[in-house]
Amino acid sequence: MPMMDSWMLGAEAGFYRPEDVEVENPTAVAGSCSLFEGSASSSSGASADAGSITIVGDTAEVQFTLSEASYEATATSRRDLFEEGQLLDFEAEGGEDVPAFVGTIEAPPELDLWTPDISDGSFTVARTEDLTVSWEPHEGASIHIELSSGSSAVSCSGSDGDGELIIPVELLEMLPASSGMMGGMIMMDRTVRTSTTSGDALVTMEVQTGLGLMGTVE
Repeated sequence: MPMMDSWMLGAEAGFYRPEDVEVENPTAVAGSCSLFEGSASSSSGASADAGSITIVGDTAEVQFTLSEASYEATATSRRDLFEEGQLLDFEAEGGEDVPAFVGTIEAPPELDLWTPDISDGSFTVARTEDLTVSWEPHEGASIHIELSSGSSAVSCSGSDGDGELIIPVELLEMLPASSGMMGGMIMMDRTVRTSTTSGDALVTMEVQTGLGLMGTVE
C-alpha cells in the first residue's frame, strides 16, 4: 500500500493535573518498546487556565486561547513555523491556574530516516525478525516511533543521538498482518523540550518534527 510520506506542522497546548491524565496500559513490554492493542494513547480532562499563549518563530506566529475545556490555536501564516536552528519563543500571559511563563527552544532538523527503506514512499516490515530503525542522529533530542497494523501498535522511545532503535521480534510477531484498508503505518517524532516552574505548575515546552508513512506489515 504505497503512500507518499508526510511531513506535517501542528501546534497544541494543554495544562493538566496528574490525577486527570489516564494512560493506556500496554499488553506487552520489551526494552524501550511497548505493544498496545489499540493506539498508544492517553486521555485527560479539561485543560487548566494559563491565559493566552503565543509561540513566535522567524516566519510565523501561533496564538492559543482557552475555549471551554481546551486550547485552540490560530496561526498568522500557513508557512512553516520554523526551520532548523531557528529560535522559538514561548510566552504565556498567565491565568487562574498557571502563572505567566516564558521559554525559548532551538528548532531541530527534520528527520532523515535511513532504515527501513522508504525510497519508494512506503515501507515493508517483516514480523519474523527484529526491526532496526535508523536515522541521522541529532544530539539533545528524543525519538518516539509508533508502528501500527490493524488495531494494534508498537510504541518505542529513545535518545535521538543514538541514531538507532530496535523494535524486538517478540512484539512485532504480536501485530496482525496489514491488509486492505487496515494497512501498516509508521509514525516517527523528533522532540526537543525544556521545562520551567510557574507557581505550583511544572511547564514543559516542546518543538517537534516528524514523519508519517503508510506501508506493509507482513
